[in-house]
Amino acid sequence: MNKRACGFTLVEMVMVITIISIIAAVVGRILSIPVGAYASSKNRANLTNAAESAISMMTRDLRRALPNSVRMPAGGDTNCLEVLTTNGGGRYRAYPLTDGTTGNPVDFSTAITQFDVLAGDVAKASPGDLVAIYNLGTGTGADAYAADNTAVINTYPPISSPPLKNGEEIGGYQ
Repeated sequence: MNKRACGFTLVEMVMVITIISIIAAVVGRILSIPVGAYASSKNRANLTNAAESAISMMTRDLRRALPNSVRMPAGGDTNCLEVLTTNGGGRYRAYPLTDGTTGNPVDFSTAITQFDVLAGDVAKASPGDLVAIYNLGTGTGADAYAADNTAVINTYPPISSPPLKNGEEIGGYQ
């Protein structure tokens, strides 16, 4: 009696393993390119998000900086900037009012204790905050880092305010 053999031989099994190995290697080569591209794309997206976040924070800090206060640190480190941040700002009255009254203009030739702020964001000011006037960032009398154009606010809101004219927002520091 001739029985048909069931199963497979060792030679057949080695041939199948060899063929499957060749197919797997070809498919692996083909799929490695898209998988690598996905990983690279994901890394670029993460780096872009980190860079956008850093730029956003730097932009916010530079916009809030006291004018002419952005500088490189005195130690010579070229990898950072130094700024004096503000919580508000405004324009000061430099000349007397046109109706004959003086108001409270800033006079740089004398010491003053009170002045008017025109069209500014002075609502965030509070006693103990610093006010800087005419910061040029250089020279005597015009550098907030040297504290020669800053003063501590003693009282706010102002003791008195002249009448509003032409939509001006008037406040004062003392």
